[in-house]
Amino acid sequence: MIRRGLYPNRDELLAAVRIVFGSVQMAVLALSEGGLDKLREFTREASRDYRNVLYWSEFTKPGTERRVALEQRLADAGQSPWGRA
Repeated sequence: MIRRGLYPNRDELLAAVRIVFGSVQMAVLALSEGGLDKLREFTREASRDYRNVLYWSEFTKPGTERRVALEQRLADAGQSPWGRA
C-alpha cells in the first residue's frame, strides 16, 4: 500500500512503480531461462507475491547468475534491461 505523502508528486510515484515492475519483469525473464512453462510459473508466482521472484533472482546463486547473464545479453544487443537507452 502506498501511503499518502510518501511520494510528493505523481512523477516520483510513477518512477518508483516503473522500477519495481521493471525489476519484477527482469527477475521473471531471468528465472524462466527462455522456457515458456517456467515463464508462466514465475509470472503466476509474481502475481501472487512479486517479492518471491525478486528474492529468488537477487539472493540465490542460480537466480543471480541468470539475471546477470540476461542483462549482459541485452547489453550486448544494445538494449537496456531497464527500458532506457
